[in-house]
Amino acid sequence: MAIAITIIVLAAIIGRYTRARSWTSVEQLQAEWGKPLARWRDFDAIADYHEWRALEEDPADVLDDRTWDDLNLDLVFAEIDRTRSTIGRQALYHRLRFTSNKNELARFERLVQHFEDRETERYRTQLLLSRISHAAGYRLWRICYQDGVEHQWWYALFPLLASAAVGSIVAYFFWPRALLVLLGIVIVNIVLRVKLHWRIQHLLGPFRQIGPLLKCADYVLAPSVLGTLGEHVATHLRAVDSLRSTAKWASREISIENELVASTWEYLNVVFLFDANAMLLARRTLRESGPALLKIIEFLGEVDAAISTASWRAGTRTWSVPQFVAAGSPIVLQEVSHPLVENAVANSIVLHPGQGLIVTGSNMSGKSTFLRTIGLTAVLAQTLNTCPARNFSGPRLKVRSAIGRSDDLSSGKSYYLVEVEAVLDLLRRSTSSDPHLFLFDELFRGTNTVERLAAGEAVLIALPVDSQGEARHFVIAATHDIELVGMLEGAYEPYHFEGSVQPNGLEFDYLIRPGPARTRNAIALLETLGAPQDVVTQARARADFLDSVRGEGGRPLSDRGRNYPASKR
Repeated sequence: MAIAITIIVLAAIIGRYTRARSWTSVEQLQAEWGKPLARWRDFDAIADYHEWRALEEDPADVLDDRTWDDLNLDLVFAEIDRTRSTIGRQALYHRLRFTSNKNELARFERLVQHFEDRETERYRTQLLLSRISHAAGYRLWRICYQDGVEHQWWYALFPLLASAAVGSIVAYFFWPRALLVLLGIVIVNIVLRVKLHWRIQHLLGPFRQIGPLLKCADYVLAPSVLGTLGEHVATHLRAVDSLRSTAKWASREISIENELVASTWEYLNVVFLFDANAMLLARRTLRESGPALLKIIEFLGEVDAAISTASWRAGTRTWSVPQFVAAGSPIVLQEVSHPLVENAVANSIVLHPGQGLIVTGSNMSGKSTFLRTIGLTAVLAQTLNTCPARNFSGPRLKVRSAIGRSDDLSSGKSYYLVEVEAVLDLLRRSTSSDPHLFLFDELFRGTNTVERLAAGEAVLIALPVDSQGEARHFVIAATHDIELVGMLEGAYEPYHFEGSVQPNGLEFDYLIRPGPARTRNAIALLETLGAPQDVVTQARARADFLDSVRGEGGRPLSDRGRNYPASKR
């Protein structure tokens, strides 16, 4: 009896290392519907799946790192992410970074609407998806390809130790001291699991998620739940039948809700290493059924991402399904606003291909947020079929930007050099006949005024047309250089954000208006905050003189009347 108690106590020690369980309830799901989830996200693990998928996709359809960072899409992802599984988070992240074709987007929309309308099925699906929430699930896709399950020589100890444990129990009836041998085996198992915890969990973790995964797939892919929406995956579910028994043994403790039974199973698992041996037995099966298992993972991830999108829609003040039109058509945005800005002011705008937009205004007036709002709306339209706008119509676009500012310290590059390389990349992309949306904030801010204006004008004139001189692309540039507005007259429509100096500082209404900015808030703010009067007077006098030299509209007098033919590179 003492030996048996000792075994249970030792098994409990290892249990603290191997088991972490938190069940989700229907009440919790109901309370959280339509609301963002505040939780820590391992973006490296989430992005790992996308980076693998991106190797097989057309690079032109993948949102690049710079644009992702410029549009603050990590934060946007966190706002939209209401997924319940690791594979759902990976699928949602990949979807946000990959432009779906018409058929894929329509299929995703059907999934979203299906679960929007069926609350009972949605909650049941979410409960099952929540069982695939262990961090090891981020590596599930890795075990699906050939040799995805690594093998070390010491893995052979698993069946040997299990056999020795069984032999000790049988021998006990003839030789009671065999319990001492069993105790020694249990101690070896515990030491093995503690000392090699990371390696063992890296090996077993993903495999132990297969049981809950297949249980979820059995429910979701039933005709009574998804109807024909999942029939293209049902054949793959039959192809992994050979995995079911071993996966069930490996993941049994995850699927047991009774705490006493689950604990007992865990102790037995320490003695007989059920999960490790089940995984080893399934290695050959995984090589054969891995592709089918991957299809199931991808589909269930899409289901979780679709439910997450439905929840985001439910909690969003204004949203719409985009209307895609033929290339060459304008982009029409009505009452668009940024989803991360609380009580955001909505704006409406029409963008024409080959006709750029240049936006001026004070710092903090809303220029950068406007750029990000337009870019983000185009991305969400083509990935989640959802726009934070009253209405959106436009052609399918490749979105690229040069908004953020930073040095590349790892390669010793200055901000200006990094920006020039980014601009050259966008110039190369503009030769394509595929419509692009290019976004710039303070182009060439890292150099002097003369070169900034000259280079900015040349780049912005070249971008809207493709290599054949056709007006294909849309360009929005925000700038403080009012001279650039006049230099680009005829090629870019001027818009601005206004601000006014009040006793407590600058105030903005964040509404975009046609025409260039006319106010001088910087000098007025100096005066309001107590700058010496002679400094303010000198600044205004100099500003008036510079205006008279530049001429109307901030354009140099020598440039008035200049026409800009379409560039042909």
